[in-house]
Amino acid sequence: MTNIDDFEDRMVNLNQKTRKLAGALQRRVARFLSKEGIIHPGDSGIVAVSGGADSLCLVHVLHSLQDSLGIKLAVAHLDHGLRGTESEADATFVSKIADELGLPSVIERRDVKSYKSKHKSSWEEAARSVRYEFLAETAKALDANWVAVGHTVDDLAETVLMHMIRGSGIYGLRGIEPSRLWPYPTNSNDLKLIRPILELTRADTEGYCGAFGLQPRFDTSNLSDVHTRNRVRSQLLPELEKYNPKIKEALVRLSQASAHQVELLDWALEPIWGDVARHGMAVRIKASIMDLIPYALQVHLVRRAVTYILGGPEGISEAHLDAIIKAIKGRAGTRANLPRGMTVTKQYGVAVLSLDAEADKFLPPPLEGEYEISVPGETRLPGWIVYAEIVPIAAPKGGPRAKDPRPALQGGGGPGSTRLFRQGSSGRRDGLQHPIISARVIR
Repeated sequence: MTNIDDFEDRMVNLNQKTRKLAGALQRRVARFLSKEGIIHPGDSGIVAVSGGADSLCLVHVLHSLQDSLGIKLAVAHLDHGLRGTESEADATFVSKIADELGLPSVIERRDVKSYKSKHKSSWEEAARSVRYEFLAETAKALDANWVAVGHTVDDLAETVLMHMIRGSGIYGLRGIEPSRLWPYPTNSNDLKLIRPILELTRADTEGYCGAFGLQPRFDTSNLSDVHTRNRVRSQLLPELEKYNPKIKEALVRLSQASAHQVELLDWALEPIWGDVARHGMAVRIKASIMDLIPYALQVHLVRRAVTYILGGPEGISEAHLDAIIKAIKGRAGTRANLPRGMTVTKQYGVAVLSLDAEADKFLPPPLEGEYEISVPGETRLPGWIVYAEIVPIAAPKGGPRAKDPRPALQGGGGPGSTRLFRQGSSGRRDGLQHPIISARVIR
């Protein structure tokens, strides 16, 4: 008898009550997917399965809905190589589950320890980065539209609480979303990360696995107090439940309220975002825009630019966003280096946010030598427009009166060969400052 036959026999032997409960949960997930619109007929999807109750429930439910949804599924599992024979047994277990369900699977092992050492990151960050890289590569290899992960209401509540502790803004208080673009740079801008069981609780997934006789694997690292999430789950939330027995529901409501506020900011940002130039992994923002919108929308604009470049705001804090805004409003020539290889460079009237290798695509060609320009007036040069005006500058107290500088600039009458000064530079004649000529890029 094959593994698939074993699985089908277990399905037949389920008692009526168990069938009813399992069917109700499957319908809840189907309604959630329909409401959120995150899966479409014809989609090909990757289901990330660790072997725990949540991911086991996820793959089982999506398999049961596969035909009605009109989708194709494959299973992906990564052995992080951190728990020896225990993690090897997890991989074997997931491979067996995929075989029982008749689903293709991709099982790999990668070196998280080397990644952590190279990037000087925490264990959690290293494992997450390596895992998401593996899932993105698997999705590309199998031409998948999305990757599904088994996050639940419990994960949402924990995430909101963790973000509160870290002082996140309204964006972070949303917690985790039902669907989002892939959170790390990838060759595909269309790959999505989806969470089909986000409305289920951990008790729901454990009950579902029990109903079908599935025996999830247990990750012993979840018992360690080294990881922040584990301490929030095992210590902080139980303590908060003494003050509010429904603290998880309260955190979920906070998440939903924050999501509605972000939705409003998204709506307000759309006409502004349409005027923001984008090229490759670089974004150019006009400094003048920042003077026309409130600070909350400035932050949202910068966050949108960061997400466009990096795939997600991970590693970019509210302090980093504030630093970007200050750079956009700052003096020309200002440059700041940010996490994940991103930079912000202030030019004349605009700022360029980019991955360092992309920065030059927005920078104008250098101007060398001397050019004949109109003073006052507008002169077009390769990659530049030069606007020049006469700016009277009062003489020092007790000094000579300011003279009309045009004869000096024009060589005694008519335009001549005039050196283009950089903004902020000056020459002196008869104790007077000459007009400053400002230039900015035209693209």
